[in-house]
Amino acid sequence: MTLRLSVVIPSLNEARHLPTLLDSLDRQTRRPDEIVIADAGSTDGTLRIAEARGICVVPGGHPGLGRNAGAAATSGDLIMFLDADTELADAFIASVVAEFIERGYSAATARPQPSDRRPHYLVACGLWNLYQWLTRHIAPHASGCCILVWRSIHERLGGFDESLVLAEDHNYARRVAEIGKFGVFTNDDIMVSMRRWEGEDWLPLARKYIYSERLTLKGTPIRAIPFEYASTTLGEGEVDARAASDASLVRRLQRILQKPSTEVQGDAIGALSVSVVAGAVITPVLASVGFGPEIYLSFAGVALLVAVVSAYVSLRKMRFERHYGEFFVSSPVVASDDIRDASGRTLIRKGVDEVSELHVISHLARMSQLSRQGLAGRLTISLDALRGMRAMSDDMADAFYADTKYVTARSDLVGLLLKMGFDEVPNPPELDVVNRVQKRLLLRRMGKLTGRDRSSDLGRLKMALISKEKFAGEEFKAALDIQIDRVTRDLERLRLKTTPVATAQTSGSLLRDSLPSEGS
Repeated sequence: MTLRLSVVIPSLNEARHLPTLLDSLDRQTRRPDEIVIADAGSTDGTLRIAEARGICVVPGGHPGLGRNAGAAATSGDLIMFLDADTELADAFIASVVAEFIERGYSAATARPQPSDRRPHYLVACGLWNLYQWLTRHIAPHASGCCILVWRSIHERLGGFDESLVLAEDHNYARRVAEIGKFGVFTNDDIMVSMRRWEGEDWLPLARKYIYSERLTLKGTPIRAIPFEYASTTLGEGEVDARAASDASLVRRLQRILQKPSTEVQGDAIGALSVSVVAGAVITPVLASVGFGPEIYLSFAGVALLVAVVSAYVSLRKMRFERHYGEFFVSSPVVASDDIRDASGRTLIRKGVDEVSELHVISHLARMSQLSRQGLAGRLTISLDALRGMRAMSDDMADAFYADTKYVTARSDLVGLLLKMGFDEVPNPPELDVVNRVQKRLLLRRMGKLTGRDRSSDLGRLKMALISKEKFAGEEFKAALDIQIDRVTRDLERLRLKTTPVATAQTSGSLLRDSLPSEGS
């Protein structure tokens, strides 16, 4: 009996890529018995292309929903899910169906190859294919661009989990493996577009894949993500239009880069560990099973590169900063911890809400030089920080702070900030290991620069926060103006040598013990 094969293509604004896939399906030596497009509301001509070719179109949605809707409209014994931006070799279907039957797979996926043959794309796909093959028995991964499955298996699973927003293809593969045999085709590969790589910076994109893979390996369904993600069913025009609309996408990507402490550094340490272990274990395995040096040395080189980069990231928290004056810096970042008030109510959600951290750590050499000059120098630093805070308060309406919910500080500045309207966090989160080491090194450096022992400062870094609206409010600005006037008068009096040192010490203590302290 001849098996019937149905092809399902989820789509959204795919007029640019869909004709290439449909042409390659027309050229197949073993053509599909039916093609169904599950469309999520295209407005760019995708539907006209399907209508002109006589292809059935059904309402779709995001990848899981679209694939399920398309499968429900088919009648084949086998269902092949293809992304709209793929292209098949002329004998692809005949080759993979033969391998599928021969190996007794319940479902299987194809290895992607980049349609753009630039070296970095070839390396990226090569590494993915190697990783997919190595983990096929431990944690099966499906390249969503191509999945072939028995209808009976698909229906037994209940299709793709439509509640997932990411890695629904990997989740599908894992569930197939629990009731049958999941495989990776070796007879033929599938050509895929690299548009997702072209639309984003590599570091944020890698961060998203690491986030997804960490949860996938744990078997955790991903039903919410703390970043913007364009699925492969989004058309080129749709992605371009969103990116060009305003700077919001850029801000979102920057926020991924900016995640402090636990997120970036935890992931970096994980990547470092994995790359070291993988390089040390897999490289000799590849050599022992007969792969040539161009394979195992390339793998070792990539593992070393990942280890070096992740080691640097784990030791250096990245920020996107705005400077106000010589010493004062503001850094909008996604919160690395849940922050609660005294009653236990959550004010800031980890990985979701953006806060703007206050830092007084710029130009350390200049700061320490002023500090050694005594009270006048410390007052100069205090005045710069206060003026910077005042300028930042005026800037709160700027797009730079559009997503900011709270302004936070973690230092000996807290005493003064509380007087001006900040609230103290009753039980501030503990510094993570890397952040603690980083601050300890900073304190040691400041101790050498200023000639004062700073070793006890680390345990005294309290945390304070204030809402964006309150920080930008007239009452807070008035409190800042009072402090600025007070420090200015003290500094002038000190310079004229008309005021005893004791009179100015209250104002001068603003940053005396907090020069090296970092933001929250």
